Amino acid sequence: MAAKSTSASQPEASQNGKKNVKAEKPVANKQDADDEAEDEPVEKGAKGEAVKDMRNVTRYFEEQAERSVDADKIQKALKTLQEEAIAHKVAIARKQQIDRSNISKENTDLIVAELNVPKLVAEKALLDNNNDVRAALTQLITQ
Repeated sequence: MAAKSTSASQPEASQNGKKNVKAEKPVANKQDADDEAEDEPVEKGAKGEAVKDMRNVTRYFEEQAERSVDADKIQKALKTLQEEAIAHKVAIARKQQIDRSNISKENTDLIVAELNVPKLVAEKALLDNNNDVRAALTQLITQ
């Protein structure tokens, strides 16, 4: 008795005589789904063109929805950037003002050592109080 061999490309016969057909692969992504939709039979004439146009319009709006950014997020980000820019300009102006003034280094070091504050805070206090250490210390303590 010779065994019958079946080739891999031919469908195998099942016990009831029906042929087994392999299931189609599931759709991998949106582009594949669009390609399969285009493979479907489309009516000819104006109705077929209308269906095609509707698919294109739908695809366009779906792409736009994916790309859109919330306007509130943009406004908040812009406002934050503007506030940071203003704060940066103020800090630069203060530093330039302090650099131009004649604040003594000894007074600044004394305030930093006594109150454990940053040098910029000590310089600002001295600048506000015309390089008077007692007034600067009083101002920083009362704040």
